[in-house]
Amino acid sequence: MAYSEPGKLNELDAGQLAKWNDTLSRILVRQAALAAQQEIPSSGRVWLYNPIVSGGGQPVEATITWKAFPKRIADEAPTIAKAWQRADDSRNNQEEYCEWEIVRDPAQQNRVVRVTFSCETEDYYRFLAENSPELLLALYKKHVSPNVKLEDLISGGDYVPQNRWNYPQTVGAHGVLIHMAQRNNTFEAAVNLASVASWPRVDDAGRPITGEQPLIACSPFGDARRHSDPHIGAEINALVRAGNEVSFADPVGLYMHEIDQSDWETPDGSSPTNWFRVVRGNADFMLRVVFEAPPGTDAVLGDVKIGGRKIQFGGQIAETITIRLRGLARPAQAPAPNLTCGGSRSPAGGILAADSTRLDASASRVPQSVVLMSSE
Repeated sequence: MAYSEPGKLNELDAGQLAKWNDTLSRILVRQAALAAQQEIPSSGRVWLYNPIVSGGGQPVEATITWKAFPKRIADEAPTIAKAWQRADDSRNNQEEYCEWEIVRDPAQQNRVVRVTFSCETEDYYRFLAENSPELLLALYKKHVSPNVKLEDLISGGDYVPQNRWNYPQTVGAHGVLIHMAQRNNTFEAAVNLASVASWPRVDDAGRPITGEQPLIACSPFGDARRHSDPHIGAEINALVRAGNEVSFADPVGLYMHEIDQSDWETPDGSSPTNWFRVVRGNADFMLRVVFEAPPGTDAVLGDVKIGGRKIQFGGQIAETITIRLRGLARPAQAPAPNLTCGGSRSPAGGILAADSTRLDASASRVPQSVVLMSSE
């Protein structure tokens, strides 16, 4: 199996696409090796597979979604308005695999005129810096500023994700971004989370641990204070407990899954769908979305209401967005053993009966259409 570039953007030539697959393969291999260390002593077996080098079987897709607005910020803030403001103030707080930047108009009492959301990860842009710097620069010039120079993006031969154009708040300004740059919002971080979380776990009494919070407390993956990490981990874990091994669907990456505008009210009564556009990816794979007034209107985005309140923060929009990760699940050749929270194998053995030494690889243990939505 060969992956396309994120969002099916079709911006790499054949040679570059082959190198992109090499990059993804190395990520999968690295994280599988780390996952193998969760078993003590390690048998070398893992439940994350690399479809680039070991395709085949009958994989089906599993879609996992969660809210874009940071759960930790919402839980810690005294009011929802304070939460919106705190999330807007620093992209270091935007930790659910979705980031945004806001443009305000000082001439209009700092009303919000544009909010740009991105789910693109630094992994792809780091790849471009190493393999197609001219495309990297062209994307920055198109989406951020015509004044960007390559030396602004690469230092000492290494790509700098939090450069002054992609992380303008480092020099005091807001409004632009090209991709996510919060340190945990990378594709490799998502692969790490999924691979480590794949091991079935049992408590001291040998009972399976299946809940989101108990599982992340037992297994060292992600951050329990987020919507994304506990939910992704628990759903991946459930797929493995059902007899599967897991990987990532094409095209790999994180995407905006849905924008719920049922509670939006525009100043002229027009459809709220006119107030945003997808500028990277497409309607099925939304990587970059810009919210602003459509051409020909005198209103600004800040005149739109969500839940009866005018938009004053990008976080209000983030609350209407869900993020998606698409996985693959295919029958494993043998059941994954249960591990204790310490990493040793449980005396109870694997997830199947003792005499079930091999799974039926002719059929998947997940439905053909699986959507796993967080209830948080």
